[in-house]
Amino acid sequence: FLTEKGAPIVGKALKEIPLAPGALVSAIVRRGEAIVPRGDDTIEPGDTVVVVGLTEKMDQVEMLFQPA
Repeated sequence: FLTEKGAPIVGKALKEIPLAPGALVSAIVRRGEAIVPRGDDTIEPGDTVVVVGLTEKMDQVEMLFQPA
């Protein structure tokens, strides 16, 4: 997912994001560099976030990346 300004997850630490059970943020790509995420890492506008998980949970995850 490409993160846009105004999305509910922007500026929040991963540990604060209500990610659906069955979904996991496995990487954050920022300015061409891959980050193995930890709970204190934040999501910033322009980040590409790699999420793995159950297919039926992806609609819930996608809503977190939509600008408000």
